[in-house]
Amino acid sequence: VLTRTKVGLVMRATQYDSETAQAFGIPVGRVYGGVFALGAMLAAIAAVLIVPISQAHYLMGQDPLLLSFIVVIIGGLGSLRGTVVAAVLIGLSDGIISMFFSPTLAKIIATLLVAMVLVFRPQGLFGTRSR
Repeated sequence: VLTRTKVGLVMRATQYDSETAQAFGIPVGRVYGGVFALGAMLAAIAAVLIVPISQAHYLMGQDPLLLSFIVVIIGGLGSLRGTVVAAVLIGLSDGIISMFFSPTLAKIIATLLVAMVLVFRPQGLFGTRSR
């Protein structure tokens, strides 16, 4: 959708340079609102699908949120390839360590891996250096 449709082009244009997009007649506020509404809709659909499987409570998204944050930091912001590689790496290591040792140990190791990446390669695995 983001790379092959006009809607995706408009969303990318407002992301990269909102002032220029507004100069071309794109309603930037409506695009931001629409993208936020789309994200909220997807979150609501995910909640409807997960509630029959597990009980709903105020901390129910904490572990996936932590893992997604870890994946994005390790993969590099803006790098789809790095995010996919980091997701596979973190997903497999989290599952294997949780199965044989402890889920808490898996989270500790993932957090230490984030710290190592931030110290030695702040742009992530496949991220580009900022100017």
